[in-house]
Amino acid sequence: MEKEKMVNGRYEAVTTAGSVYEKEGKSMVAFEFLVGDEHLRTYTTLFWADGKPNTKLIKNTRDWSGWDGIDPYWLQDAAKTNIPVVVTVAWEADRNDPTKEYCNIKWVDKPGVNSGGGNLPEPADRATFLAKWGARFRAEAGPQGIPTGRHTPVKAAAPAGPHSAPPARVSAPVPSRPPVGGVNHTQTSCWDALQAGQPNASQPELEALWYSIVTGDQASMTGADWARVADAISRLSVKAATADEEPMPF
Repeated sequence: MEKEKMVNGRYEAVTTAGSVYEKEGKSMVAFEFLVGDEHLRTYTTLFWADGKPNTKLIKNTRDWSGWDGIDPYWLQDAAKTNIPVVVTVAWEADRNDPTKEYCNIKWVDKPGVNSGGGNLPEPADRATFLAKWGARFRAEAGPQGIPTGRHTPVKAAAPAGPHSAPPARVSAPVPSRPPVGGVNHTQTSCWDALQAGQPNASQPELEALWYSIVTGDQASMTGADWARVADAISRLSVKAATADEEPMPF
């Protein structure tokens, strides 16, 4: 019975052997992988003949093997220990005889890593990135009201007063305990209080203050949560007009 042909795709595999060698002045390492019941090989250039490193494949080899990048013979020894990997295989025509095809390993990943010729870049620190780029994104986006989203109040349809309209009312769960001072605080009342307490603040300043106080999921905040927000807003010092600011015409 003819053996079923392996189809292109990704497969779990293990290393079975490795060999460090030179070819045409290049520093290379070859690996043999057991993919199902097939033995497939890869041939990786680590340094080119001119001495330049093959940075992308050195990094990839380090990622899936755990190699520290120093002694290449570590790879040769470690390959015998059946390192688990996921390989991407594809059938390709022979360069010299297009009528012949060979099943080649196109990429190697450690288990659990998405393929694509490498991993996504490491995310930058959020605070550091936004401190540098945030103002440019805001400038490019242009003037906007309070954006809708998880940590922002909902903008009403029609604006009123010097700032945006108060957020639309949302249903809030029953407070787990009586609100502070017996006042029924809501998202809307807190937003109104923030605008009233900071009459000289700009829209970005109001948004920044709101974000600094309201950090939870607003949809699930209780009356007691909004009471704490109201208390924090009441303790904010009123932003006084500076000499450079003109009085509002109303």
